Amino acid sequence: MGQIVFRVDCLDFEKGCWRVIRVGEGLDLLRLSYAVLASFDADGSHMLEMRSSKDRFVMFGEDLEEGGGGLVIGRGLPEEGFEAFLLEETTVGEAAEEGETLKLLYDFSAGHEFLFTVLSRDGEGGGEGFQILDGEGRGILEETGREAERRAMDARLSGQGCILKDALGAPWDPLDAKDGLDTGAVLARAAKMTADFYEED
Repeated sequence: MGQIVFRVDCLDFEKGCWRVIRVGEGLDLLRLSYAVLASFDADGSHMLEMRSSKDRFVMFGEDLEEGGGGLVIGRGLPEEGFEAFLLEETTVGEAAEEGETLKLLYDFSAGHEFLFTVLSRDGEGGGEGFQILDGEGRGILEETGREAERRAMDARLSGQGCILKDALGAPWDPLDAKDGLDTGAVLARAAKMTADFYEED
């Protein structure tokens, strides 16, 4: 069991929001999802699932009973059912086996999407590790409205500059990725999100 390096792009925006991560093939997809969401400043309180080219990875066992059809949302997803598996029971190595990309769908009403592209694989040093190697952009801006965040990011990416304010009124730049690139801080936040999931389950 080895490691995989992914580039993860936030598809809400055409450019500017991405991470490069190194992940042990033994890490389960639920913890991977929360770690990636934490790196993009999401709070993990919404529904999520992952997709490969033919499989669907879901949060709850009852979704498996629906035959894997579920909600078909997102850009360019086929209208057919997927074989379904539980996120917490599927490892990164198992999910990334079949193809070179995965997609994480988050907050079904807002339709946030993240594309995972395999950059490299290494047969050594596997385990369940997660490390952020590089990235740009804050990503999910949940304390603003969706239209406001889109306008802000578009303005910033076009060179106009844009400073938003968070829920407490403190200013921040939507392309400031400082917190999202701190592996330790991201993993601490992801651990809290994962614990909350298991508490509610």
